[in-house]
Amino acid sequence: MHIILTTPPEYRDLTTPAQVLGPPIGLLYMASYARHYGYLKKTNSTIEIYDAFTEHIKHEQFVRDIIEKKPDVIGTTVTSRMFLVTMSCLARIHHALPETKIVLGGIHPTFTAKKIIETFPFVDCIIKGEAEKSFSELLLAYYNNEDVSKVKGITVFKNGLFIDNEPDTMKNLDEIPFPARDLVDNVRYGYTWNGVDLTYGKFTAIVTSRGCPFTCKFCTNWMFANRSLRVRSIENIISELELLQAEGYKSCVIIDDIFTFDKKRVIELCRQIKEKKINLVFYCEGRVDSNDPEMFKAMKEAGFSSIMFGIESGSQKILDHYQKGIKPEITKLAVKNAKDAGLHAIGAFIIGAIPETKNDVKETLKHIHELELDGLEVNALGMAPWDPLYQKIEYEKKTKEHDWMRDHLVSEYYDNFTQEELAKYVEDAYYSFFRIGILNNIKKMARGFFNHPDARHAILRCIFNYNAWKVAKEGGKPTHKIEEILMNGNDLEFMDEKHLKKLMIESKN
Repeated sequence: MHIILTTPPEYRDLTTPAQVLGPPIGLLYMASYARHYGYLKKTNSTIEIYDAFTEHIKHEQFVRDIIEKKPDVIGTTVTSRMFLVTMSCLARIHHALPETKIVLGGIHPTFTAKKIIETFPFVDCIIKGEAEKSFSELLLAYYNNEDVSKVKGITVFKNGLFIDNEPDTMKNLDEIPFPARDLVDNVRYGYTWNGVDLTYGKFTAIVTSRGCPFTCKFCTNWMFANRSLRVRSIENIISELELLQAEGYKSCVIIDDIFTFDKKRVIELCRQIKEKKINLVFYCEGRVDSNDPEMFKAMKEAGFSSIMFGIESGSQKILDHYQKGIKPEITKLAVKNAKDAGLHAIGAFIIGAIPETKNDVKETLKHIHELELDGLEVNALGMAPWDPLYQKIEYEKKTKEHDWMRDHLVSEYYDNFTQEELAKYVEDAYYSFFRIGILNNIKKMARGFFNHPDARHAILRCIFNYNAWKVAKEGGKPTHKIEEILMNGNDLEFMDEKHLKKLMIESKN
């Protein structure tokens, strides 16, 4: 069998394409598991990764490429934002290749599995939750023409009945082989902002734990793993980092939901990184209430360049609404401790909560200005079709028939802010960050240049980067963020009711 694992194609005509381009770690884990434990050999299979999203492949090209490759199985990971374009592409692929098995996974199919199978019969199977073992066992069942109903985590329609098995959870993460990065070795990954490179050298991502014990209202990652926090051993992580260094990687982002949760574990990992002389630049995320000067010092000495804190808001009312469990005073201390240790402190914020007012936004803008962060990420609040915010709206009967097929801004259902106002507030947030005075901006650049090799390379590259000069001229205007907000829900034909009905009729034929 020939197997293709894909990310969704791009469909939007943004001035600056996607900013966060990390490798599809979930697909790479699935491929490595099937290869390592002999499933590819047992099924006489070859496997490839087609990262259409990172390579900015448009949906028309995606369909042509897959049809030309003629896979026996296509597995696609899907988010809410990319769901409709993905289904439109897969419907056309199914029409051309009716014998190809179509398997969906990822966070959107995990929580809408039955609806997808009911609505789009060309989908053969959905794997919910963590898919490494389930996908391998599904391949074996396909190859041997056996019953798939006993495979964990799957949703299928068989003999007039829905089979909806409980998701599989990998309890021992050390048993999962390292991601099959060799399958995407020709793809360039990295983070950018308005066309300005933010990451350093050959870049990848790594997972050291899965799950999160917190239940923030705006986040659904904890639901995906059912709040089950599991960690890899330090020895297993170090082995992967040594391999990355040997393969020429220069930097990696740790994409754990809650990397800094266990201070002792982080310090021990950092100690071993130093001891093994692993020379990589690291980026990570963390909660502000999991901050510790000793931990930050160890991280800096081990090669960590930055930490992004989930700050969310400067209004205590909004923080309480999100069930975040933090206070602005804790945030100030976390940022100070990180910067004192020599780390870049980046703040992530959200604007657009249901009870949020213009005064709350002003508190957030003031908070951003006072924190003197080294970097900023601001988004308008979005909702996925399964998170608590959406469920509340669904209970209030504000949703439409097909709303479960995509993500939404809160402004679609509540009138506290319009899309245009959200875009303006996000723009103002970035202005609050950039417009802190020429002297302070020079100090930031000097600190980055002398303390961080990745920042030094970024600054030198920016001298000859047109986009960098454009950002400076526009005072930090977040063009890509504004475009994404204003395009949400009305930027493509896949959202049109007529197109949806046509797609669903075609999918049943």
